[in-house]
Amino acid sequence: MKKKPKLLTGRQGLLGYAVIVLLSLSALAPEVQAKSTNNVGFIKNLPPISVTGKVTDSKNNPLEGVSVVIKGSTRGATTDGQGVFKLSNVPDNGTLVFSFTGFANKEVAVKSNSIINVTLSEQVSGLNDVVVVGYGTAKKKDLTGAVAQVKATQFENENPRSVQDMLRGNAPGLDVGFDPSTKGQGGGLQVRGQGSLTASSSPLIVLDGVIYPGTLADINPNDIATVDVLKDASSAAVFGARSANGVLLITTKRGKPGKPIITLNSNIGMNKLVNQPHLLNAEEFLQFRSDALWAKASFDSTSKPGIKYLYYNPAKLPSDFSLAQWLALDGSGALDPVDVWFQRNLYKPIEKDNYKAGKSLNWEDLIYNKNALQHDHTLSITQRKEDFNYYFSLGYLTNEGLTVGDNYKTFRTRLNLEAIATKFLTVGINFQYSNRDESTVPVRFGDIASTTPWGSFYAADGVTIRQSPNDDPGSNTHPFLDQAYTNRLYKYDDFFASIYAKGKLPFGFSYQVNFSPRYDVLREYQHLSSKKPDITARKGVANRRNQTVYSWQLDNILRWNQTFGKHNIEATFLVNAEKFQSWNTTIQAENFLPSDNLGFNGIQYGTLPPIVSSDDQYETGNAMMGRVAYNFNQRYFLTATVRKDGYSAFGQSNPTATFPSIGAAWTFSDESFMKGTTKWLDYAKLRVSYGENGNRSIGRY
Repeated sequence: MKKKPKLLTGRQGLLGYAVIVLLSLSALAPEVQAKSTNNVGFIKNLPPISVTGKVTDSKNNPLEGVSVVIKGSTRGATTDGQGVFKLSNVPDNGTLVFSFTGFANKEVAVKSNSIINVTLSEQVSGLNDVVVVGYGTAKKKDLTGAVAQVKATQFENENPRSVQDMLRGNAPGLDVGFDPSTKGQGGGLQVRGQGSLTASSSPLIVLDGVIYPGTLADINPNDIATVDVLKDASSAAVFGARSANGVLLITTKRGKPGKPIITLNSNIGMNKLVNQPHLLNAEEFLQFRSDALWAKASFDSTSKPGIKYLYYNPAKLPSDFSLAQWLALDGSGALDPVDVWFQRNLYKPIEKDNYKAGKSLNWEDLIYNKNALQHDHTLSITQRKEDFNYYFSLGYLTNEGLTVGDNYKTFRTRLNLEAIATKFLTVGINFQYSNRDESTVPVRFGDIASTTPWGSFYAADGVTIRQSPNDDPGSNTHPFLDQAYTNRLYKYDDFFASIYAKGKLPFGFSYQVNFSPRYDVLREYQHLSSKKPDITARKGVANRRNQTVYSWQLDNILRWNQTFGKHNIEATFLVNAEKFQSWNTTIQAENFLPSDNLGFNGIQYGTLPPIVSSDDQYETGNAMMGRVAYNFNQRYFLTATVRKDGYSAFGQSNPTATFPSIGAAWTFSDESFMKGTTKWLDYAKLRVSYGENGNRSIGRY
């Protein structure tokens, strides 16, 4: 059934009818089109036909938004949601050109066919052969510096929990440490070893083309497409005073052609101890204490017969050594043998009482999580069309540790959106938000080593946790004490975005402007309850710390690329400005009246004068950079870079620093004298480079 046309009024109506008239003229007057394109011979004097068809990808999925144009004319159509196109008044012997972003163009001769189905091939060379080099990209074969690339697609089924997991062992020259905590984000990164004795040795992180001031914990590894590592001085010199420790260039995912693709990556795992540190049980501890005291005493058993049994359990004496002899070793007389034994082995009274009562603690059962679960879920949706593309994801990770109370949670989301506004303007935003919850207070494993299994978990009331299981606070502290009496809130909210505009200009020029703000909020609140034995006299202690960080960067980039015969020249110029500012306020109070039940939510009820402190910091920076890359016949390559950095922490004597670099490469496998080696050698290049880098991680003041 045909729909009744809608009546348009006013300016909207005039515009609507104008469009309809133009479309009608285009569709009903092919002879006008033919006259305007007389220079195209195959259109003239040929009877037109109508052509329909379907466009799919290599997996037979329909492609929506594919441009179908009659070669030699401006007439065409686009495919619908089913990948179908319809085109009338097509020259009988004409050619159709199919084009779509991310796919190779394809030309198909009509040859009087009214039905033409086409399969487009995805252009994977952009991922396989192109690497990010800082403020631009380059083909691998055009590089004059050392760059290694890691593709996230290789590890999609391995469930990397962090960026470090994805990089570990997969990038030559990059050392990735291991962090056994539930957060798992503390594994250090080093490019070609330690780069400084006093300043930071971590590489610079560049996220989607802009310097990233945040932490890797806020980046969801499921959002990453590639990671490029700039390892040598010449390739990293474009980042000047920040590049001494190498550079990691992280590129996140973009829209994929076709219909919206929804992906759910869901993983549930279990953390288990394999080679756990063994904690002595009750009987093992008795033997250990006896052996330790004997070794410490260093008795001479040859001059003092029987002295070797001094610390023995009197119930386990050999048949040839009597209990009376054992008691006489130190003149204990007719005392209770158990009392003598525990006294000799320096046990506390509560340990002796528990031994006589047959009560002991199995610390392994108490402190270890039997079923520590890990949840990692990411839901994403992505799509690419001719004039826009987007990628959106939501990610949630929670990880329980191997000890009781150890838990880490984070929520992360990302939106990458890009749209073509005009031929000379493309706008986009890469937005990232994360919330990290590190509030948990785990059992203090370090206290276990000095804890006895013959102590007691609770005080006499059966509720209060003892300060020391064996009433010896000078030697050991209850491992559960902090966890039981500490209320803690430790959360980060981090916002980071890159808002950009880019486009092409005449004469081979192009431009890009990036504005990258970051806003980070930390809330660190803690309350030590007055019920905690060592805090009781202070009637509770609470503190609150609030930190806000705001920073921004502005990158102005101009590029020029021209080819003259076999000569190709590409120039990149950068003007950068940045600012960082943080506000940090801490307040502590204690001696709460009438009680500390409100914890850190009632810090105003502390009666002692509160301790208030602040730490606000500020820094600025600027940079100018120029890079020229030249190649002749795709065989001889030369890259020269110079960057000048200014930084507020450099001091007034040397407010700026200059970092030059130069690199050259020769693809000698393309030379005529190498033609006979093609059977065993595909590609060979000789590369040499020199560069100067800086490390400004020296503290703001």
